Amino acid sequence: MSLSNRNMAFIRRFFQWSIGIFCGLFVCLQIVLQLPSVQEWAGRQTAGILHEEFGWDIKIGSVKYRLGNRIIVDDILLKDEQDSTMLNASRVAAKFEILPLFQKKIRIANAQLFGTQIQLYQATEDSKPNFQFVVDAFSSNDTTSNPIDLKIGSVLLRRVNVQWDQQWKARKDSSLLDFAHIKLNNISVTAHLKSLKQDSVNVSLKRFSFEEESGFAFQDLNFDFCANETSAQL
Repeated sequence: MSLSNRNMAFIRRFFQWSIGIFCGLFVCLQIVLQLPSVQEWAGRQTAGILHEEFGWDIKIGSVKYRLGNRIIVDDILLKDEQDSTMLNASRVAAKFEILPLFQKKIRIANAQLFGTQIQLYQATEDSKPNFQFVVDAFSSNDTTSNPIDLKIGSVLLRRVNVQWDQQWKARKDSSLLDFAHIKLNNISVTAHLKSLKQDSVNVSLKRFSFEEESGFAFQDLNFDFCANETSAQL
């Protein structure tokens, strides 16, 4: 009995020490991840991976990890193939679930985009728009091996400005809405992407508003939209 008691005591101490070491390492990791130098290093590594994978000219100031699987990416600068700034975002944040990734599902509790400038243009009538390289990076003719299965609990866009310019066309009166030269300011979006799959979509837009440079303003659009291969409802 005494030997058995010693063994049980050893097992208890082993598990106590194991849990203690694991908790200590986790706390140390959290402390390390809060260091600005580590966050900046993570930003450079992330930008390097995107450049290696897609060939993008991109810079990322820092990547931060918060408890609850929340990722915060600050100071994103993406240039187009003409070396012009296409996107400049002060902050992108998302809280995601890990386990669904093993089932090839993407589950994001919330996604946020703040303080962003987006410059889109088409130089000539026959040329591709400057954002085409991003579209091409995510386009694939194979829709079976990597089917889309995405849900986002809430999507928030604040202080987002988007400009679209067909450069070969002359500008109209600045007080008139010109679809060849659009400048949207203070875009605000609150939405819920309930489901996005290869053959269906279900989205609830709670708020959409913006101001256009001509003076046209759009306030508080909201709708529910769902569609599949055979029907759609708005």
